[in-house]
Amino acid sequence: MNRCAVVLSPHLDDALLSCPGWILERSRNGCIPVVAVPFSERGHGNKEMHCAESAMATLGALVRSGGFAHAAARGALFNSYSKQLCQPMDLDTVGHVMAWFHALIDELTPSEVLAPLGVDQHVDHRISHQIAMDLIDKYPRISFSFFEERPAVYVQEAIWLRLAHLNMASHEFESLPMTVRCERFFQSYFGHPATRLQVRPGDPSPIVVHWLEVFARGTQSPMATIHGICSSWPLDLLSDWLVALDSLPSTSCGFIGSPLYVQWAAVEYAKQLGFLGSYVERSWKLG
Repeated sequence: MNRCAVVLSPHLDDALLSCPGWILERSRNGCIPVVAVPFSERGHGNKEMHCAESAMATLGALVRSGGFAHAAARGALFNSYSKQLCQPMDLDTVGHVMAWFHALIDELTPSEVLAPLGVDQHVDHRISHQIAMDLIDKYPRISFSFFEERPAVYVQEAIWLRLAHLNMASHEFESLPMTVRCERFFQSYFGHPATRLQVRPGDPSPIVVHWLEVFARGTQSPMATIHGICSSWPLDLLSDWLVALDSLPSTSCGFIGSPLYVQWAAVEYAKQLGFLGSYVERSWKLG
């Protein structure tokens, strides 16, 4: 197999939303990105899984699925993010995932491995992170990187703080219809409603607005919204958007995985058409 780099992503959307720029950069440089997804049992978020797979194909990445059940399907101990702190890391699961990933590394012989989003309360993330850490000594010729965003457990708090800054953190605001909330959010954040974006000929903004309106009606999930936007754009525009998405300032981290994040990222890119930035390295490395 040609030179490759592996991303050990607990779930497929973790790699898609946290480090698309890392994947895209290697794909452009002739390296084959392989996203290894241990917790990928079909039936759990099946529709979003298909969307994420399509987006990964657009990035030029291959996906290798372990087929292990998500935490929610493995036992009654998994209740919610707030109750996972003391949940033991299922040792049987750790052993099986370790054996699967070990065999994959031996098969692919990658030059580097990226393990994103390990500092989290989600037990699937902690298992994946621990497996990558345990393999460092065994594979001294592989460069291991560990990429972190704001742990998912803090996302809701971060969104609430951001909305408070925009004077939107109130029960009255939360009771408004989604379409009204979206418009008020955009008006406060960008100075105008999303549906009144000023666009130039060739801008993808109308496509973005269409998909955001679909999402606002509650007929699409965040992942499906991202995929809808991606599949509607020419590849060169999509590539720049994904790099821009991965280079967002730290103040935006709280939006990751949330409807507001999807809306914010898409419209922010529409405002920055022609952005030619490069991937901003925010990982720390061993080896």
